[in-house]
Amino acid sequence: MESTLRQAAEQINLPVPSIDEELKQLIREGKDVQAIKRARKEYGLTLVEAKEYVDRL
Repeated sequence: MESTLRQAAEQINLPVPSIDEELKQLIREGKDVQAIKRARKEYGLTLVEAKEYVDRL
């Protein structure tokens, strides 16, 4: 579902949610585990879903 929402937002040029910018910053800092934990908390994702989400960023 998150993927569908993201695609729809991209098609109509909605801004990227600020949480994604925070996640990208954590990834740049090498804090992938923290990014995954944050994605799980924010979006209610499973561990696998959060890992895939973070990997796509």
